[in-house]
Amino acid sequence: MLLSHRNLILTCLTFFFLFSPVQADKASEIYLKKVKPLFAQRCVMCHGPLEQEGGVRVDAGQFLLHPEERDPLVKPGNSAESLLVDVLLGRNDALEMPMEGAPLTEQEKKAIIDWIDAGATYPDDEVALTSPREHWSFVPPVRPEVPEVNDSGWPENPIDKFIYQQYEKQGLQPVADLDRRLWLRRVYLDLIGLPPTADEVARFIADESPTANETVIDELLASPEHGERWGRHWMDVWRYSDWYGYRAELRNSGRHMWRWRDWIVDSVNSGKPYSDMMMEMVAGDELHPGDMDTARATGFLVRNYFKFNRNTWMENTVEHTSKAFLGVTMNCARCHDHMYDPISQKDYFQFRAIFEPHHVRIDRLEETADTVKDGVSLVYDADLEAPTYLFERGSEDKPVKDDPLGPGLPGLFEDLANFEVEAIDLPPEAFYPGFRPEIREHIFLEAKAGVNQARQGYEKFLGDEKAKLPEASAELHDQSHQQRVKARELKLAAHQAVAEADIARYSKIPAANLAELQQKAVQNQRDVAVAEAELALLDARVKQDLAERSEEKDAGKKKSAIDKAAKTVESSTKALAELNAKELAADYEPLTETYPKTSSGRRLAFARWLADRNNPLTARIAVNQLWMRHFGEPLVETTFDFGLNGKPSSHPELLDWLAVELMENGWQLKHIHRLMTTSHLYRIQANVSGHESNLAQDQDNHYLWRMNRRRAEAEVVRDSVLAVTDQLNRTLQGPELDAELGETTYRRSVYYRHAPEKMMPFMEVFDAANTNECYRRAVTIIPQQALALANSRLSVELSRKYAGKITDASEEREAFIQELFENLLSRKPSAEEMEVCLRFLNDQSGLLTEPASLSKIEGGPEPSVPASSNQEMRARENLVHVLFNHNEFVFIP
Repeated sequence: MLLSHRNLILTCLTFFFLFSPVQADKASEIYLKKVKPLFAQRCVMCHGPLEQEGGVRVDAGQFLLHPEERDPLVKPGNSAESLLVDVLLGRNDALEMPMEGAPLTEQEKKAIIDWIDAGATYPDDEVALTSPREHWSFVPPVRPEVPEVNDSGWPENPIDKFIYQQYEKQGLQPVADLDRRLWLRRVYLDLIGLPPTADEVARFIADESPTANETVIDELLASPEHGERWGRHWMDVWRYSDWYGYRAELRNSGRHMWRWRDWIVDSVNSGKPYSDMMMEMVAGDELHPGDMDTARATGFLVRNYFKFNRNTWMENTVEHTSKAFLGVTMNCARCHDHMYDPISQKDYFQFRAIFEPHHVRIDRLEETADTVKDGVSLVYDADLEAPTYLFERGSEDKPVKDDPLGPGLPGLFEDLANFEVEAIDLPPEAFYPGFRPEIREHIFLEAKAGVNQARQGYEKFLGDEKAKLPEASAELHDQSHQQRVKARELKLAAHQAVAEADIARYSKIPAANLAELQQKAVQNQRDVAVAEAELALLDARVKQDLAERSEEKDAGKKKSAIDKAAKTVESSTKALAELNAKELAADYEPLTETYPKTSSGRRLAFARWLADRNNPLTARIAVNQLWMRHFGEPLVETTFDFGLNGKPSSHPELLDWLAVELMENGWQLKHIHRLMTTSHLYRIQANVSGHESNLAQDQDNHYLWRMNRRRAEAEVVRDSVLAVTDQLNRTLQGPELDAELGETTYRRSVYYRHAPEKMMPFMEVFDAANTNECYRRAVTIIPQQALALANSRLSVELSRKYAGKITDASEEREAFIQELFENLLSRKPSAEEMEVCLRFLNDQSGLLTEPASLSKIEGGPEPSVPASSNQEMRARENLVHVLFNHNEFVFIP
């Protein structure tokens, strides 16, 4: 495939990614860490493998020092005489570069100068590539050999060996291991999002067996809380949002999205393969048509719904499907060929065509026919012939209608993809909800309830009301009640007749009496229509009778009511006559709405390619996300962009080993969790004291000689407050709870409404996921977070409840403080901490002896749990409250 100029602009970024870094010396290190990425970002658009303005090429060191047709740009060890520095600084009459975009910063210029002065070396095995298809992430991963390392004692699994290999190359020493108590706290918070109880800590410390860690990890991975914790992480990546719009009007996402959320939690807990999760989310309706459990998964696509513009809806679908599963920014190619990756504008719209036929619907459940109140939002192919046009310059007002495009993957993957689209004939349960036995039975129950209601109404009339009416009126009312019973009985019979005809029609071998059953259903529905029209006429006459017998004293009002009733009688009489004159319908009306009987199969073909072993991206994306949550930083910093403009992997061989390990172990995420959390790497501290040489060598912890310090996510902070105070309601799943209930209803945070227009304020302060896009959460440390923990009704009330509970078991101050630390921080207090806490209790109880000297801070709702009137207890309540703001409470060890 020929690549356009725009496609080629940053093709040479690939050179940054597909070589094996060899740190020869300081200059090579500067080159790899600072200079080469800078060239890739700012220079290779014009000075790369496919375009060399001025005969200059900078994508590999060999072209800077040993160009074939011009003088070298770099003089090793002498930046003052290097032409490259002349153009960077605009000195010696050189034209300052880069010509487009912002000028290089002083720090960026210094990095290049430092590299040249240090010798301008580069790795001997640096490879300059010629095709963007050879970019590291576009090549299917191959399992690398697990390296051999000199220290055979430190590594405990393959992950450790890959990491330790870099320690040896860089001259780094890993920090010491965490205290066992803190390791336990780390793994609890990581795997289930809740801290261990004091009893769980004690039981773990007492277990001195060599498999103690593995036992805990297996227990946590098997617990239902694991699905809640990691389900929320995947909800970030997959842009979970409850519906939102204007008041009750749905404008974005879909109703009942909590069912998709519950599917995610279920899938994580049950160990559903990641490959199956991907497939079900983009094509569950085609993969398992008619299966309502799987239908929940298509909430991934429902979430992109936008009421006012189909093109916006489709843009979001394309962009976030590609980012979430492929790590490719497809939307860059909507208006023109991709500026960095080999994706043309035509590729973009062919990719869009995969999703073009689909639409959103809500299927009813047994409990209610009102899909606003409840139901399952799912996708289906509504228009198999929906055309896809390329938009000139990306403008939806300029579709190229003379050249409609079919579905396809970007040409980049054409040699890797088995993308074959076949239309799918759907079973009746998929295109006709009323054919599902549970829905059909509920429709019968509703009809039977209607019959019973009509009969009860008639019995009440006969017992209480009929005798009070004049004879003529009583007869008219009696006829109306009888007709209501008749109409509802006929409606039940008609539903049953339709069901019989449906079964005959949709059986694999159509029944011989199908025509007879169809005719019976048609006739029954006609009988219902006539009975309801006759009922409408009788009801109109009843209202006319009531108007004529009215005791209204205002003659004008009475006449107006009589005239209005007479017109209703007239129109009802006419409607009945027209209905009687109408011919029988050709076919019966189904019990519920029906949809197309065929699905395009486009999304299923795409789903199968996502899960194909030859797909170069999907497994890498998944393990990168897992690594980020366990170790604080991803292996690939640009979690949603593995393309040429993204960052290279910090440990490329480890990334590929994990990707292959995932695929070859049935795409089981729990297997990778277990590998990561049982590694020695996972046990090391985040502490840097005493490791000055490591800091000097690798200040940014690029080579993971220490654990990255991590603040707990919003959900973990709130849920931990509930868990440690024994107030957490552990009920699983269910409809979303109003965000306003977050401080008074003690469910896990994952179950509260999460939408742009309504989110729990506490969660927002602690950097809850952005519903528009959250492939990696922003993390801030701001005063408002401490204020939220100090002033929120949740923390105030629970600190008061919990202080009383601990005091009941530990009356002595020292015992109270020790139990408090063990429950909140999973460790015992130090001697200094004990002294500080005792002094705090003493000072607080002293202050509280003179309540008149205290000032009440107004604002916010009054806590429902009053402060204790006992000075000692009040002081203890305040100490609990203080420890909620302890650094260790809101950080993962």
